[in-house]
Amino acid sequence: MPELLYCKTLKDKAIVLAIAAVVSCVLAVGIGYASFLVNGPVSSGTWYNKYLIMFIAAVLLTVGIFFVFRYELKDKPERAFFAVLLVFTMGSSVMYDVNKVSWDVESHFRFMLQWTDPDGQVEISGSEYDGMYGYAARVETSIADLNSWKAWLNEQDTIDTGEVLNNSFTSFYNRLASLPGSLVYMIASVIGLPFVIKYVLTKLIYSVIFSVVCFLGMRQLNSGKMIFAAIAMIPSVLFMASNYSYDYWLICFLLYAVARLVGELQRPEEKLTLKSSLLIFGAFFIGCAPKAVYFPMAALALLMPRQKFNTAAQSRLFRAACFVVPVLIASSFLLNFVGSVSEGTNVGDSRAGSKINSTEQAYFILSDIPGYVLIVINFLLSSYLYAAVHDTAFLAYLNYPELRTWIVTAFILAFVMLTNKESVDKKYLCTWKTRTWSIVIAVITLGLVITSMYVSFTAVGSSSIGGVQPRYAIPILIAFLFFMGSPKLGEIIYVKHKAIYNTAILGLLTIIPYVILWQTYVSLLH
Repeated sequence: MPELLYCKTLKDKAIVLAIAAVVSCVLAVGIGYASFLVNGPVSSGTWYNKYLIMFIAAVLLTVGIFFVFRYELKDKPERAFFAVLLVFTMGSSVMYDVNKVSWDVESHFRFMLQWTDPDGQVEISGSEYDGMYGYAARVETSIADLNSWKAWLNEQDTIDTGEVLNNSFTSFYNRLASLPGSLVYMIASVIGLPFVIKYVLTKLIYSVIFSVVCFLGMRQLNSGKMIFAAIAMIPSVLFMASNYSYDYWLICFLLYAVARLVGELQRPEEKLTLKSSLLIFGAFFIGCAPKAVYFPMAALALLMPRQKFNTAAQSRLFRAACFVVPVLIASSFLLNFVGSVSEGTNVGDSRAGSKINSTEQAYFILSDIPGYVLIVINFLLSSYLYAAVHDTAFLAYLNYPELRTWIVTAFILAFVMLTNKESVDKKYLCTWKTRTWSIVIAVITLGLVITSMYVSFTAVGSSSIGGVQPRYAIPILIAFLFFMGSPKLGEIIYVKHKAIYNTAILGLLTIIPYVILWQTYVSLLH
């Protein structure tokens, strides 16, 4: 038994994790019963609050994960990171249940639903109709009301509304993030699962994909693994990975692509392989599918030094791909926009009102580019940059937690950016060339994100910019955080205390989301 607790082998880890899971569930049930003795039954009349029990079990299992992987936190923190990520995102996804807590959940549910029928003709049931066109937000804090809502949804799933959803292969690329969910939902429908189970089960595939891709990305790095973790575990990112969304896809694949690129820069003696090149560009290509406006980030690959190639021809081919791939990504929305502008049609977002006209807005920008640049700068300095930092702890319709956890998140991001470096980063990663180019890419990308919303979501000629959500800035962090910092500072703070450093950072990054989940959701369910 003592040898087992050292968790040295894969078998030992699996056994101890299984034991930890069982013990966590038993203790959680015990604590749940103690809560009943103190507070009485929940609104549904039962002694147990299953959401509270799941939350406690997840917290206890997470503690067990840190124990199991304690000896690997120094050199392989990605293993603990993966397990923690999987437990939190899947656990919170189940706890959110059918509550519609996230941004535009009805739209993302519809995107998923469009590809659930091979013939492209999806017949909508009553429960699916409500999931698509019902409340944009529905957060039941009464467990009795939530149970009634779930029962009604299951009944409505047997009713055919007569409405049909069509899919279009012209939008297949832009809907890549929804396809895994479509497959799960289709299989669940074929085997006859109730709607509520299908709804929750489908969300879980997003959590799994996010966790797996992030794990594969982090292990590409020599240093900077806590930078990777700090971005992936931003509370609002974990929130999106636990709900119907396509942001989870964008963030995890961009993280993977940049981590793969950074990993190559950290191994200057190794030649770049065809496999690695394909994985870098492939991750950029599929990662930008839901939001092609982030296409400039693929140009980060231009930082690959010539010394990494066996021949000059390979170097030229790789650099050509650095231009071709962003163009291919951008073409998924630029062709439609240019076509609509040339035809004089309005391609604005209908949610923003009747004063939106993308064609006229584009002409306005082109007629006074310096004036538009001043509008963007004023927008950034007056509100957006602060909101982007502040809203790292914002959970859409669940709002903000009482504690100012965003300050801790911002501090961690800044701290790991400056210190999570090693001497290997001096040659190709942390140079003035890479830093300058990464900042240029970040600025261009952020500018395009803002401009896309100015064109499609803002009244013509407005001095303000609407629709640019703070969470849109999160992928921008990926573009430059890995290239900042000081290897000299890292040698003092990170390298000499690697185990303590990784444990402390990953521990804080784990505590914050649980605190927010408790304050904004679990503690309110009764």
